Amino acid sequence: MEAWRKGLDETITNSGLEQVMVLNRHSKYLLVSLCPSNIIFSEATIVFSFGTYSEFALLNSSFHDIWAWAFSSTMGSSTLRYSASNSFESFPLISISKTSKLDNLGNLLHQKRVELTSKLKIGLTDLYNLFHNKNLNFDVSLQEEIEELRQLHSDIDNEIGNILGWNDLSLNHNFYDLDILPESDRTRYTVHPPVRREILKRLLILNKSIYSEEQNKALSLLKKKAPKKTIDSNVNDLFSNF
Repeated sequence: MEAWRKGLDETITNSGLEQVMVLNRHSKYLLVSLCPSNIIFSEATIVFSFGTYSEFALLNSSFHDIWAWAFSSTMGSSTLRYSASNSFESFPLISISKTSKLDNLGNLLHQKRVELTSKLKIGLTDLYNLFHNKNLNFDVSLQEEIEELRQLHSDIDNEIGNILGWNDLSLNHNFYDLDILPESDRTRYTVHPPVRREILKRLLILNKSIYSEEQNKALSLLKKKAPKKTIDSNVNDLFSNF
């Protein structure tokens, strides 16, 4: 029931974008970052040729994370082996309405990441090790900045929920143990686990609905293109003499 969608471009030649969104194919966390488009990317990366902060926010949301862990494979039990065909091209939220609020949140997320990685002199994975650590041992100001980063992710998820009209879901962001991860490292700051399961259920229903709609459109188009059968008036009816 995969609904194949456009947007992936691993060969970004002539994309026209000054920057693109990049994901490490094998990673502990699903972290999409912004990079200049005029560099050569290795096969270990997946490049999304998107140009808005709304899309940046969406790709870094819990909704995408939940879908990716459900439909990608893993290396060991703790490293996500992201599958573009299974986890991106079938992701049913790529075409959702983009709001100015979501765009602003995506911009703030990017700026906060740049600020913190520069200040702490660490990479994204190390930053998110801190993000998911509920027992931080930093000075108050740095702890507050990590809290701001967490709040940005919560706000992004809540805004996507609002766009979808899923206001009945209380996401309850906090620290939870996820049973899809190894016991030694399964605590994440994320959506409440039962709600994660409900989100996956709803995404599957939405995916199926989009797929059915696309199939119906394709069938309708084929019918319109099919040549109509005509009867030559000069051809005698075989039964006209009876």
